[in-house]
Amino acid sequence: MPRSARLVLTGHAHHITQRGNNRENIFAGDDDRACYLDLLGRHSQLAGLDIAGYCLMSNHVHLVAIPQQLGSLAIALRRAHSEYAQQWNRRNQRSGHLWQNRYYSCVLDRRGFWTALRYVERNPVRAGMVDKAQDWAWSSAREHLEQRASGPLPLTLEEWRHSFTTAEWSAVLEENTLEEEDRLRRDTRNGWAADDMELREAVERVIGRQARPCRSGQPKRVYAGPL
Repeated sequence: MPRSARLVLTGHAHHITQRGNNRENIFAGDDDRACYLDLLGRHSQLAGLDIAGYCLMSNHVHLVAIPQQLGSLAIALRRAHSEYAQQWNRRNQRSGHLWQNRYYSCVLDRRGFWTALRYVERNPVRAGMVDKAQDWAWSSAREHLEQRASGPLPLTLEEWRHSFTTAEWSAVLEENTLEEEDRLRRDTRNGWAADDMELREAVERVIGRQARPCRSGQPKRVYAGPL
């Protein structure tokens, strides 16, 4: 079935996720995760993609990122994921696709930004891998709670620092907002703007189409500047 155009807005946060092909593992261990973060950090800086949050699971990744230039998101992920797949195949003496055919993403309003960041950092807790989000070494939770940008992936922390103390964010990570998280998963899967009517209407005015799935045409990236 033809897929809808991918909506990307410069200067706005996006939730992004991509899985391994056939839901297979994309990381065999910590060395693989460190390699991935190194590649993502390097290509994000080159392409103008600011990373606000992330989480690496066994067979998928979650990002909260802000593209600063036209094409920043697509370029950074294409280059980082392609290079990582090549290295993975060499290390494991295999060939073929590592990633599923495309990543999923949605643009976020301000409330959706914090929902997505909490959702991303709580992934290992929901999966039963750790008791607290900061116990998982391969997410941005630890950097946020320790207020440092010197972790394995350079983070954009300015917005977070203006909004939360470490104690407040620690409390946020204990919350379980199922309805908001279900909505975020739906919007990310369908490529919609986050569930805020004012934002959606503004986005639709800028891009000249509905910020909802369409049933015709091949996926194309639609870019616009900050609203």
